[in-house]
Amino acid sequence: MVMAQCPEFSEIALEQRPELDARFRGLPGGISELTFASIYLFRQVHQYRVAQLEGDLVVITGEDAEPFFILPFGLPPPQTLDQLLDLYHVG
Repeated sequence: MVMAQCPEFSEIALEQRPELDARFRGLPGGISELTFASIYLFRQVHQYRVAQLEGDLVVITGEDAEPFFILPFGLPPPQTLDQLLDLYHVG
């Protein structure tokens, strides 16, 4: 996959579609915001970026009123999660 390793981030790109789309399709619930198409179409509006974490985990960052991150495919180890929470001033 064409994706930076966290803490570096990549822009959302069409080259990422095969792997990310398969992962999104595997999520339960069918939430329309959690699809590759949605992330790709709104990549500039929400300034989405993506990075590979440990194993098969991925973090997606963005910005609306405030910077945010989502972990749609599972939680990373506690140390990595703590770093993300600190970076995004959560808690």
